[in-house]
Amino acid sequence: MGTITSGVGLVTGIDYQAMVEQLIALDARPRDQLLKRVANLGAQQTAFLDISARVTALLNRVDTLGRAATFRTNKTTSSAPALLTAISSATTGPGSYQFIPRALATTHQFVSRGYNSRTAPLPSGTFTIESAQARVNSHTRLDELNGHTGVRRGSFELINGLGAKAQINLSEAVTLGDVLSQISAAGLNVTAEVLDDRLVLTDQSGGSGPLRVVELAGGRTAADLGFSPGTNTSSSGRLEGSGVFYLAATSPLSALNDGLGIASGSFGNDFRILSGGQTLNVELSATLSNSTRLGRLNHGQGVRDGTIRITARDGTTAEVNLTGKRTIHEVRTAIQGAFGDERISVTVTGSRLVVTDDSDISNLPAGQVTPLKIEDVTGFAARDLGIAGTATNNRISGSDVLHMTTLGDVLTAINFATGNEDAQGQRIVTAGLRPDGRGLQMVSADNKLSIEVTDGSAAARALRDLGFESGDHDGTVTGKRLLGGLNTVLLQTLQGGRGLGTGTMTITANGRTATLDFSGAETLADVVRTLNGATDADGQLLGIEADYSGTGTRLVLRNATNGSPLTVTGAFAEALGLAQSGYQITGDNLQRKYLSENTSLSSLNGGRGVNLSRIKLTGSDGVPATVDLRNGSIRTLGDLIDQIESVHNGLRARINDTGDGLLIESRNGGLLRIEDDDGTAARDLNIRGTSNEGHINGAFEFRFTVGGGDTLESIAARIGTETTLARASVLNDGTGFAPYRMSLTAAVSGLAGSLLIDDPNDVLGVTMLTQAQDARVFFGGNTGTGVLLTSSTNTFNDVVDGLSLTIHSVENTPVTVQIDRDQSGLVKAAQDLVSDYNTLMQRVRDAGKFDEKNQALGILQGNSTLRIIETRLYSAFTSLKFTGASFERLRDLGIEADTGNKLKFNEEKFRSALEQDPDAVERFFTDADKGVSKILNERLKQINDDSGLIGRETGTMKSRTELLNERVTVLNERLERKRTRLLRQFQAMESALSSMQSQQTALANLSQLQFNTMSSQRR
Repeated sequence: MGTITSGVGLVTGIDYQAMVEQLIALDARPRDQLLKRVANLGAQQTAFLDISARVTALLNRVDTLGRAATFRTNKTTSSAPALLTAISSATTGPGSYQFIPRALATTHQFVSRGYNSRTAPLPSGTFTIESAQARVNSHTRLDELNGHTGVRRGSFELINGLGAKAQINLSEAVTLGDVLSQISAAGLNVTAEVLDDRLVLTDQSGGSGPLRVVELAGGRTAADLGFSPGTNTSSSGRLEGSGVFYLAATSPLSALNDGLGIASGSFGNDFRILSGGQTLNVELSATLSNSTRLGRLNHGQGVRDGTIRITARDGTTAEVNLTGKRTIHEVRTAIQGAFGDERISVTVTGSRLVVTDDSDISNLPAGQVTPLKIEDVTGFAARDLGIAGTATNNRISGSDVLHMTTLGDVLTAINFATGNEDAQGQRIVTAGLRPDGRGLQMVSADNKLSIEVTDGSAAARALRDLGFESGDHDGTVTGKRLLGGLNTVLLQTLQGGRGLGTGTMTITANGRTATLDFSGAETLADVVRTLNGATDADGQLLGIEADYSGTGTRLVLRNATNGSPLTVTGAFAEALGLAQSGYQITGDNLQRKYLSENTSLSSLNGGRGVNLSRIKLTGSDGVPATVDLRNGSIRTLGDLIDQIESVHNGLRARINDTGDGLLIESRNGGLLRIEDDDGTAARDLNIRGTSNEGHINGAFEFRFTVGGGDTLESIAARIGTETTLARASVLNDGTGFAPYRMSLTAAVSGLAGSLLIDDPNDVLGVTMLTQAQDARVFFGGNTGTGVLLTSSTNTFNDVVDGLSLTIHSVENTPVTVQIDRDQSGLVKAAQDLVSDYNTLMQRVRDAGKFDEKNQALGILQGNSTLRIIETRLYSAFTSLKFTGASFERLRDLGIEADTGNKLKFNEEKFRSALEQDPDAVERFFTDADKGVSKILNERLKQINDDSGLIGRETGTMKSRTELLNERVTVLNERLERKRTRLLRQFQAMESALSSMQSQQTALANLSQLQFNTMSSQRR
């Protein structure tokens, strides 16, 4: 049961609780004074924090004006936005650019024959859909000619034997096919064809004069097509140009081996060459090491001798002479020893050098700390090493100086390989191009060399892709052909990359027989040319014609003399699928390999790429493993293959046998399941699915077998779900008897999305509605001299630095894109700077002023730190001087002093300065060494940082507050003890009085008892 307590004495009736509180209140006056001081300090801290927040806001304005992008905001306008619109970025310089939109991108589209209903059954058979990359006779792009330097577009004049002339304008030509078509359509009765690596013109006009090609207006178009002086005139009526399809040091590695590129190891040596008693370690990666010779850098241009100067952050300088240095190790050693201590360190990261300055600047005033700077004193060594520049902190992260993107990079990797020099410093093995420009060769000064690799390794693949074989060789080793011919492919890339081998073919036609030897053939064009020139033992032509199928994936033989059948036999015929008899013989799909370990994921699916997500793989053991494409390390199919085998040792991955996809196999057979974990990566790679046979073939040749209940509608649905290359739907053309057709469209626009539909059984009966075409725009005022730009979509990115275009229609007249600096944002930034400064200064003044009207003190009135802040702020914005430019002070730009330590903004003066010299205004604020924004940033941080004025002052206030609170706690404890004591004393008094009162009552009761007794006795 609870007790009832009261602060009022039951005996005395005194409110002793209130009396105690009054006594305690008298004693608490010293504590209350301390609490007032604590509250005042808290208010002062709050005031300083408010000022700090406003300094931070001002710092943001200063930083905005310190960024170059602030001064490079553009206003971009198009003279014809209905034709072309443009977007620019801060990196785009002001100016006027002209563009002529010549063609919109189109998407490859087909339509089937008509059917009487959407659910009409289709004929039985098989058809395939795949990328046009599978073609073996694609037209060579002009930019692939002349060692991949391309053709300078323009016009030339063609004159036939009759003296008739025509101007051939190739300003819009993209492929060699465009060139051949224009020449043949010029109306001169002159045909154009390709012969291996050159163009051949044939005059069929019947004239006796020479066939001539003449440059126009000082152009170089004809010469770039092989018709330069000496090869531009023929009296025989047949004009054969010089070779225009060859390799050069500038040729990209991605172009080798019919676009399959070359493999290279991620780490370590790719292969070794032994010659002259030396071992050459050839590395084909773009990763620097200490042993990397400087001659390999900058695409073989090396590093020019010279002296560099290093300015450390403490202001000291040192000069380093790098003349004669030959390796990265020697360069690192020289730079790291520049100051005679360990403050400068040089590390290698990938293909670049990183220089770090660890100078002790702890005791230096902020204004004396300089950024790390490396510059050339003589020569260009710092620039060539990629380390010239000024750091924003203590580190210069150089630019890439080691590359592995061109054929020249491979040659320098061999020529500057570790160990490739004798005692006299002479090169032992020299790598270069074959004399015919179609491959590589190596020459040993020792007249013999040996190449070593580990079979099956990336090094073995790299060596093979470069056209060489391991083993012992004579002094000169000539590699295999790495480049096909014009409009053709290498035989070695057919049959999924296994090649066709060599052999013979026997053909009987028109009563004659020829046995053809193809052992010397290197390209499919060699095969076609040999077939078309087939003769019997007497030298008589067989009268047959070899060509390509409509899909460009098979060879076709027919009798060009009459309709009698042909008979073809032999091992080579069997390899081509031509070992048949018939009036017309169509060979097998040649299965050109167009995917390899070097293929980038981003190039798949017509350039749409692969969704970067996770793939879950489960083998026969039932244990799932995950491949994560999001980490950025998996860029190629080879990377993906390595990762799959790394995360799941029960799986094997490789390029499939048809060279058009991945093959994933379970080493133990049985169940194999591949799923998308959180995206569409497996679907995009065409490997999503389940197999009970232990393998999933992700071929991008999508095969459809039709029969039974398959209809137009069901097959259209399957195409949409089973392919990544095409979309299909059923349309109604409105005709009376067979209105329903299948519309089949590439999933990607432009040439990249071009499709091949191989329908030998005529299941769909497709015809092409729209040919795939890239969008085309001329950069320049006219099509004759402008630069042709192409894109698979109607958007062209980074045409000029940061400038992107989108074309909406086609026109022959130029559209002007005007880019001007948009000063409104910059003016607002300056206005905001002044506004935020004034707001900050007003807050400082309010915090420290005396309000005479209300006779009230500002919360920080009399605070010396506040006065210092006000003085420094005003000084920083009115006294700073920027030397070396036409504008030295903020007032020169319209940011001027006003009354009450405030600023005012003269917008007219600011805009005038921008008009006068915008670059000087930009430097005034953004210069990395002495720009006003940099200095203001430092001054404001001296006020606002933890170690600055506000930080120190609030820190002191916090310490004082903590001490005062400790004293308050002590006083509170003392007061509480006194309260308890007084209450106890009052309660004891009440208890004593209560006891006395009880005694008094007892005595009274006794007295009454005595009185009653005595009264009784009297009676």
